[in-house]
Amino acid sequence: MNMSVSSISSSYKGLLEWSEINERFLKCHNRACNVLLHLIATPLGVFGILSLVTLVSPFIAIGCSCFYLGTLFLRVPFHLWAMTTLLIGLILAAALSFPLSLALSIAAIAIGYFLQEMSHQLSREPSLQSSYMSERAWPAKLALQTYYLIPLIFSAFFRIQGAIFGFLSPPIMVLNTKLTTQSSINDLAILTDYISQLNPSREHTFHRWQQELEPEIQSAFTRIANSEHIMEMFRNRHGRDCIITVLPDMNELYVTGPMKKLSSDSVFKTPHIDGPWAIFPFAAVYRSMAAASENRRVTTHFPLNGESYAQPLSFTIDTGEVVAFDYNREPHYITVNEELPEANRRINLKLHYLVYPRWLHPIGKILGYLSVRYNERARQLFLDTLKPNSLMARIYAWIILISTHAFEKTERFIGFSNLVYTLVCAITSMAFGSLIPFLAGMSFVHYFMYIGTFAKREQVSFVKFKRNVIYFKSIAYTLLIYLMYEHQPSIQASILIISGFTIAALASYRLGVNRSYFAAELGWAKYERNEQFPYGTIPHPMILGSIIGLIGVYAIDSLRLAYPWLIPTHITLYLFHLIQECRDPNYSEVQDSHKEDVQSAHV
Repeated sequence: MNMSVSSISSSYKGLLEWSEINERFLKCHNRACNVLLHLIATPLGVFGILSLVTLVSPFIAIGCSCFYLGTLFLRVPFHLWAMTTLLIGLILAAALSFPLSLALSIAAIAIGYFLQEMSHQLSREPSLQSSYMSERAWPAKLALQTYYLIPLIFSAFFRIQGAIFGFLSPPIMVLNTKLTTQSSINDLAILTDYISQLNPSREHTFHRWQQELEPEIQSAFTRIANSEHIMEMFRNRHGRDCIITVLPDMNELYVTGPMKKLSSDSVFKTPHIDGPWAIFPFAAVYRSMAAASENRRVTTHFPLNGESYAQPLSFTIDTGEVVAFDYNREPHYITVNEELPEANRRINLKLHYLVYPRWLHPIGKILGYLSVRYNERARQLFLDTLKPNSLMARIYAWIILISTHAFEKTERFIGFSNLVYTLVCAITSMAFGSLIPFLAGMSFVHYFMYIGTFAKREQVSFVKFKRNVIYFKSIAYTLLIYLMYEHQPSIQASILIISGFTIAALASYRLGVNRSYFAAELGWAKYERNEQFPYGTIPHPMILGSIIGLIGVYAIDSLRLAYPWLIPTHITLYLFHLIQECRDPNYSEVQDSHKEDVQSAHV
């Protein structure tokens, strides 16, 4: 009894101690770059320490790890202890499997410490250590910080996890606003009057580039392009510090015409992407459509930003309304409601903006230059095929339509960024004559997308996210199947593989594809309780079933010896996401109350 009371008292003091140091640590670790570098530097330093101990005796390294985790168990929140256990387990396995020399072990410790210090310099955040080094008791405080360092870093990570991995979540790159100032309304009227006076042909679309407009008309156009409403729309999406540059060489005044079957105009009714430069990270060229006239008939659809490709995000923009989308990434098309009478011709301003973070200045400028040059060439080809009367013009028109379909299908089912990343991994593997670069590069991407999207949730394109994770998960499991075929699993391993992945597949079937990929978390479905087996019987059946299957793969001796890091990394990342889900308030509500008709959609 006395031992029990003593244990409770000790754990209570430990939690108080943890609470105090955690509060102080978080004040010094608010920025994503700082925390992310700590997630790299600290494990590297621990790897060096365990490698050093392993040189003395592997059993001492195992014993020290178990002792550390045992003393930590009642002192920190369980989810942080679980994450620390996963990380220490991985580092210990690496230290035992890939023992370093004495010099390399010391170098790993030194580099880990150096990177931690550098992370504070780069992020311009003070270190916790600097706050007490002038005190007499600094050795004790340094020892305490070192003892808690790994759970402290995970605590900081969970607080800002969306900012760290959120960049792996495909953002919604369709924005909208409305021009409401009297100045903008007057300028739009100037442009519509200008078109009325020109009275262009109704047989096809009409285009007049900004630099070709008369001075007075061009001034009105420029004022709208620089409207504060539009600039604020981009700042709200990309941050107050982003660089926004108007690209006047791409801007045009545009009037809708009839859609002919064989004409470059017909591309507008087909899902298409305007530009080819989708591979530039964190930077975008936006095409903004600003309505200068009334419009009820023509609707623009963005199929990668709705509930599904068949249920796109759509806008029927009327006078003063603006919709902007990524020129190089967003498939879009228009539909015309022929039942409504055509009061006036649809007049739009096509405005273009280069938007990128300040630190990405060179890459942003290159993207802007390439987009302008491409637009100039595409513009000329487009004009040449508006009325394809000659055989050559018809061939060019067909080329436009075929290439449009090819680009759209690639973006729809794969994504150009995903394709480029895959090719880089494949070329690297071929250059080294080894499967390992491709295996390491392609096996774990979908986990980080799960983690980042689950953490971020806001402004995430559901259709793109689902496309990305299905693509990378399919490749990851294809690689596992290939390795299993090469290394021939035993009967025991086969039983684990079949039973585990069958449970996971059945769980996914019960939820449906959308709910399996965060439909509820991203706001496209309600949280619902599912009691069909394996739900209600096995907790988190999709993840636990997959882990059982992966353990079966790990039981294949020759595969484990050839790739000792592969399956432990799969399982660790799955468990990381499981902990992330268990901390989700919606999941807690399901566990705590049967009155709430909610359940985490991805388990």
